[in-house]
Amino acid sequence: MKLTGPKSAGFTFIEAILVVVILGFGLVGLMTLYSNIFTTSVVTDQTLTATYLANEKLEELIAQRELNGYASLATGTTTESPVASFPNFNRTTVVSFITPSGNSFIPSGVDVGYKQIAVTVTGFGQSRLVLTFVTNWVPL
Repeated sequence: MKLTGPKSAGFTFIEAILVVVILGFGLVGLMTLYSNIFTTSVVTDQTLTATYLANEKLEELIAQRELNGYASLATGTTTESPVASFPNFNRTTVVSFITPSGNSFIPSGVDVGYKQIAVTVTGFGQSRLVLTFVTNWVPL
């Protein structure tokens, strides 16, 4: 015996709801991933900017020492708040006397021919410190 009637074709309502729910969870996951990637990208950019600003000041002071001599680096602390053209970053530079002690250096109250330059840049919750030592050495 042959049954006649409408053939079932297409999706049922339940199948359509399941597809929407599954796609919804997938899209939420993708949006969360995108948000995390964007946040990481912004933090990386801010960290690089802080590092570049610290290195810029350090190179400026090293060039000053090369051009004008060791004595031109005055000891003390200078603060740029904010750094020119970077309103969200502050830069602190500390030049201090140090003296050799074994395999390292320690702070000194007098000039024995060594200075430490420490540059710290802060902003957006980031803080970057770069430092170097300079000596009262004159090339022959």
